[in-house]
Amino acid sequence: MSTDRLETIQIPVTLYSVPQALVFLGKLGVHLSDTWLRKRMRDENLRIHQVGRTDFVTETDLYKLSLAVQSKPMRKRRKRE
Repeated sequence: MSTDRLETIQIPVTLYSVPQALVFLGKLGVHLSDTWLRKRMRDENLRIHQVGRTDFVTETDLYKLSLAVQSKPMRKRRKRE
């Protein structure tokens, strides 16, 4: 019989709620709305972790997203005449 035991490895992770994640990304120069953040997370295959009724994103995933994402294109305004 094997006497190998499984060891638990704890890795510290910083979690941000979605509103906090938007502020964090804004400081990195990436400006997204809540909906665009969720869509881009899905597009990049990054997870949104749900604890209770609150959604969280890891800091590592936010850095990955900031490198991969282009800022939300601004709508062109029509000139009023």
